[in-house]
Amino acid sequence: MMFEDITATLLPFWKLMACSMRGMLLINRAELAAGTELLSSSLEAFRKLEWTMCFPDLVGALAVGLSGLGRTGEALATIGEALTRVQHGGAHWCEPELLRVKGEILLKEAGGRSVSIVEDCFRRAVDLSAEQGALLWQLRASMSLVRAKPEHQRRHAARQHVAPVLDRFTEGFDIAELRAAQALLQEPPVSPP
Repeated sequence: MMFEDITATLLPFWKLMACSMRGMLLINRAELAAGTELLSSSLEAFRKLEWTMCFPDLVGALAVGLSGLGRTGEALATIGEALTRVQHGGAHWCEPELLRVKGEILLKEAGGRSVSIVEDCFRRAVDLSAEQGALLWQLRASMSLVRAKPEHQRRHAARQHVAPVLDRFTEGFDIAELRAAQALLQEPPVSPP
């Protein structure tokens, strides 16, 4: 009887978790509408079942999907919720990536103009990921920081921020982030306007 009780309790949880992971995957594959809907409904089901565990990484992925759909206000509110969950729930492991996502959403809202709050998000993400030893997140945050710069400053910024992080990698050179970092470093210089 005890096994059946455990199964009855855990099975719905893992089904929702699987739906959440599928939603994240769809968002990562740029199937934004489907992924956002699936992830949103999964998170809502978690709330209804009062499974109020701290899932800031899932909430952050939802913010990415909302932003990609042009729902910037909702995306900012959602990433704010994720960062609040980190502060109150102790899931600091994903804070650097959430800060980077917040910066990307703010940058999109600013119409590509670099603003100090955006760069602050990226710098905090770089610093936290370095403290955690999260090299891939440090690279992603460094690349976001460089892309937030005016075009004529990017080459210098890439050499300053991306190159040292990229040099620390010893494997995985075929993954998208490392290839993108290498391409960023190879961009030709642009003259100031």
